[in-house]
Amino acid sequence: MNQPKQRNQIAKWLDQESVAGVVCAFPFIAGFLLFLLVPMLISLYYSFCNYNILSEPAWVGFANYIKAFTDDPTFYQSIGVTFFYALISVPLRLVFALIVALFLLKVKPGGFGIGLLNIQKRLQLFGGNAAYLQLKNVDNMAVACIHLPIHDS
Repeated sequence: MNQPKQRNQIAKWLDQESVAGVVCAFPFIAGFLLFLLVPMLISLYYSFCNYNILSEPAWVGFANYIKAFTDDPTFYQSIGVTFFYALISVPLRLVFALIVALFLLKVKPGGFGIGLLNIQKRLQLFGGNAAYLQLKNVDNMAVACIHLPIHDS
């Protein structure tokens, strides 16, 4: 007799929105823990150990960090390269990608963008007989044609 009442309580608990949110978020949480957080924690542990893959890790504490900051001549160079990449290379690539997206943006009345059809004309303005890419609709398929100038010498 107690079983149907218990099933009703479980059904009511499962019908709550918070439970549905947790159930929907569980695959993300499990993936985060398994593929991101656990490897990060293992790497943190190994950073405090003297470890090569053939032997057991031996705890050395902060010795690896002290060696990196004081004895390793390539450490500061690697930090500089990392900051160059993060502060210069990534933003430049982002700006370039946004410019290309602007060229590819379809023109709508009252909208913003130059559209694919104008790219050919604009590129020809820059270089006269410059090579350009043209997209055509052939049998309901997008076909990319690269036009290269031929120079007779």
